[in-house]
Amino acid sequence: MRVSISSNVATVSGTSTLAGAVTPLIDCVLNFQSYTGCSFSQAVRTVTVNPARVLGRRGELYVGGKADFLVWDEGRREVLETFVGGVREYFRAEEGG
Repeated sequence: MRVSISSNVATVSGTSTLAGAVTPLIDCVLNFQSYTGCSFSQAVRTVTVNPARVLGRRGELYVGGKADFLVWDEGRREVLETFVGGVREYFRAEEGG
């Protein structure tokens, strides 16, 4: 099955049949925070640490562990850096810099 993606919605190609959603995880975190009134750290924990533990992973940063994490600017509400396996995979360059 071929899937087309547009505006965070996945549909079966050539139709309007939904095939899923592709909402960025950070948007889900912010939506969860908004809907529940919890803190940002509680929302992040809900979608990261808790699922990791269910899957048998620690969901924490520790020496020798799998370092998958991001650097977040809460004031601007945007991801600045993403690290996968301890390696920086994404860096948002400062505007005008």
